[in-house]
Amino acid sequence: MRLRLTNTGNYTVTEADAARGTVVNVAVAHGQFGRTDVQSEPDAVTLRTEPETEPGLRLTKTVDDSRTYKVGDKVTYTYTVTNTGSRSPTPAPGHQHRLPGADGDLDHRRPGDGRDLRGDHARPGRSVR
Repeated sequence: MRLRLTNTGNYTVTEADAARGTVVNVAVAHGQFGRTDVQSEPDAVTLRTEPETEPGLRLTKTVDDSRTYKVGDKVTYTYTVTNTGSRSPTPAPGHQHRLPGADGDLDHRRPGDGRDLRGDHARPGRSVR
C-alpha cells in the first residue's frame, strides 16, 4: 500500500528574518508502519527576504494649469499618494491619514500602492493661475 499525504503550513516573516535576508524551513515526515518507526530525509527550502525600509509616503499634486482661472472658479487638484515604505501604515485609534479637503484617506496602503485623491479649492475675490 502506498501512502501520499499533502499538508500546508503558514509562517509569518519576522523582522529578524528580514534583517538576516533569508528564511530557512526544514520539514521531516514521521510515520509508523506496524511497530516500525519511519522517518523521511529532511527537505529544506530557503527563501530570500528584504529588510524593512523606513515608512514613507510620496505625494504628487497635479492641476489643470492649461488655463487661467477667474474669480469664483473651482480649482480641482489631484493628489497621488504612494506608500514608499515596506509596510502598510496603521493609523492611531480614532485617526485617519487624510489630506485636508481631499475625498479619501491614505490608510492601509500596501507598499508600492498609490491612490488618487481629489480636492477642490475656490478663493472668492482672487484670480489663480
